Amino acid sequence: MPEIPQIYSLCFETALYEPQNFATMEVDSVKYLLESDYSFDAYCIWCEKESVFSEEDPDNNANNWQYAQGTHYYFQPSCVRNRSHRYYFDFMMSNKMMEKVGQWPSVATMAQPLTKRFRPVAGNDLIKEFNCGIGLHSHGVGIGSFVYLRRVFEKLVANAAHVAKAKDSQWDQAKYEKSRMEEKILLLQDHLPKFLVEARKIYSILSIGIHELDEQKCLSIFPALRTGIEMILEEELATKEAAKREKEAKDNIAKIQQDLAKQNEVKDGKEDTTSTAS
Repeated sequence: MPEIPQIYSLCFETALYEPQNFATMEVDSVKYLLESDYSFDAYCIWCEKESVFSEEDPDNNANNWQYAQGTHYYFQPSCVRNRSHRYYFDFMMSNKMMEKVGQWPSVATMAQPLTKRFRPVAGNDLIKEFNCGIGLHSHGVGIGSFVYLRRVFEKLVANAAHVAKAKDSQWDQAKYEKSRMEEKILLLQDHLPKFLVEARKIYSILSIGIHELDEQKCLSIFPALRTGIEMILEEELATKEAAKREKEAKDNIAKIQQDLAKQNEVKDGKEDTTSTAS
């Protein structure tokens, strides 16, 4: 029996025209969820930060239309910081099935401000491929979206190998090239984000998806794998920013020490002059 999704998941993680099938006993629960007042945390692409989104007018109950063949629900959640910052989502429910049939902006458009912050650690090309995977998923392409996620994962590992080759005098490039992906990750564990090493099975899941799973299964598990890639990039970004702050702190402390040393030199020089004059 599938778990009842929350509003955020329905809006931001469900692909267009991806059928959501529910048991008969769950249909009423889904309808109650769609017809209730709602609020959730989400990234606002206009504010360029996380915000709370909710109904602009919770007392207005005209957020659904009844049709002969089912129920048509639409949502226009707006950012509490600026009510003109509004997303749009459109769903159709009929019998035991629901589909997202429209949204604005597109998932790919909404993803770009979120993923661009990873460019300092991932580069433009990798982020473009990540966005391509997200865009394909949003249009109901499951296997193709897995191809791009796997390419992103492979490039993250390859980038770490370049670092290891340049910095590690004991690095065995021939052994690395002969190894399978999981073995490569273990060889590079000192140069990779901890989360990537711990969640290295992401790669095998992506490979199984490309070669064995159907479109629907790939679509359903894509959000979890996307989150995994984002966690890897978040850790790399945090490490780089921490290193930058550490360098800035050390440079500032060194400058303070230099300034204090110069002051002491000037002070000592004045004292020597006074002693000589006496």
